[in-house]
This record gives sequence, C-alpha cells and structure tokens, in this order.
Amino acid sequence: MALTVQSLRTGIGKVRAVLETEYVALSELDGKLGDGDLGLTLVKAFRQLEESAPSLEEDLGRALGRCAMDVTKVASSSFGTLLATSLMAAAKATKGQTAVPWSELSKLLDDALVAMMARGKANLGEKTVLDAVAACAGAVKGVDDPAAQRAKAVAAVDAALREFHGRPCMVGRARIFGDKTIGMDDPGMVAFRTMLGALKPTRPSGPVPGEYRAMERFLEINSGRRSPLASRAPRRSMTCGVLRERSCRISCSRCSKAVPMTRRRFAAIGACSHDFS
Repeated sequence: MALTVQSLRTGIGKVRAVLETEYVALSELDGKLGDGDLGLTLVKAFRQLEESAPSLEEDLGRALGRCAMDVTKVASSSFGTLLATSLMAAAKATKGQTAVPWSELSKLLDDALVAMMARGKANLGEKTVLDAVAACAGAVKGVDDPAAQRAKAVAAVDAALREFHGRPCMVGRARIFGDKTIGMDDPGMVAFRTMLGALKPTRPSGPVPGEYRAMERFLEINSGRRSPLASRAPRRSMTCGVLRERSCRISCSRCSKAVPMTRRRFAAIGACSHDFS
C-alpha cells in the first residue's frame, strides 16, 4: 500500500466535500482574528483541485506540482500561499515517483513544514498552522498504515489545539489582539484539523463480517433453519463483543443497547459506541 496519484484524487474529493459545509464557519472564525477569508480560500482551492484531478499525471511529483500551481491561481491569501508552498515541497520530494510508501509521509510533512516556515517567516510555538502540521508529522512517524496514521494524526492535532488554546497568537494580524486571543483557537490550526478529519477511510460496500453474522442469525431465527450464508460468511468476532439475540432484536453485550432487526436492514452498524464492524 502506497501513496499514489489516485490516493491524492480521493483525498481531494473528500476534503472538498467537507469544506463545502464548513467553509462559512471557518471564515467566521478567521474573521475574529484576521481577514475572514480562510474558508472561502480553501473551498475555492479544493474546487479547483477537484476539477483538475482527473487530468493529473501519474508521476506523483508532477501531480503535486500541478496542484500547487492550481492553488496559487485561485487562492492568493496567506493560507493559500502556505498550502501551495507545502504542495510544492512535496512535489520536489516525490519527483519521478508513481508511488511513495506511507511510511515516508512523515518526511514529506517535515519537508513541507520547513518550506512553510521559510515562506511564512514563522516558527513553531507561535500558535499557527505550523504547530498543527508539526504535531501531525510527529504522530505518523514510524507508522505505515494510512488508517492508523490518520487516527494518530487526529489525536495529535486535537492535543495541539488544546495546548495552544490557552496561549496568545503571535503571528500575522492576530498578534495585534495579543492576550485577547488567549482562549481562542487559531483559524489555521482549525482548518488543518478540518481537512485532516475529512480523510476518513471509505467504508467498503456490502456487509462487513459483523453484518454477515447478524444476517445469518436473523434468517435462522425467523425461518427455523440455518442460513445458506453461513457456509461462506466470515467468522471473525465483532469489536462489540458477543451478541445476544432476542427474537427480531439484537443487543450489545457490553452496553445492552437493543436494536430492532428488519428484513430491510440486517445490521446495527453505529447503533452504540461499540461499532459492529
């Protein structure tokens, strides 16, 4: 498994979709400390990136370079400039490659961070997006599974947001407000967290192992015979624990939350805090 141009296209689409619903809130947050254009800058950038995504070359470096130029073309704000700078740094590091191991993501983020610091003339610890990027880079170091990387990165960036929440902003227009920014989140850090949160793994189509078992039991209970699915259904246990079946209801043995089973929906995915996947 590796980072490819197809991975890039998928990520762009996910981020663009989330920004369509979050850009107003991001701009409102930015308006308290800056120009108030952060959300609009990002949604314009990712709309352009998604439009260009189908025509990206398979060379990852060239594709990232094209993305950097697209961002520069439609988003000339300070955050847009930093985003384009980070993409160009990644483009230089991946030139001539069609796939990059996920284990190298931390290095790509470090390269982007150095370039962003130089371009923005800012340092770590000044309550900017740089602190979120640094937290993300540190969290994914030594991890080669993208799902695990995302989970660790989200936790690290959330921790960084909490840490800097009680500090004043020291860079850009926000620094004018001084101690008044204590207790406020930096818009750039929040924007980075929003984009990171958009990169959720896509749930596979069709039943997952837990759903197969729930489907089997439903058919067995209601037909009095063993389900024909039983012979080919995966036999892995569910993270929610052992299930108890009662007629046409199924409940979690850990929290006892019961969920009705119907012929239209055999599964109870997301029914409680212990997913059935």
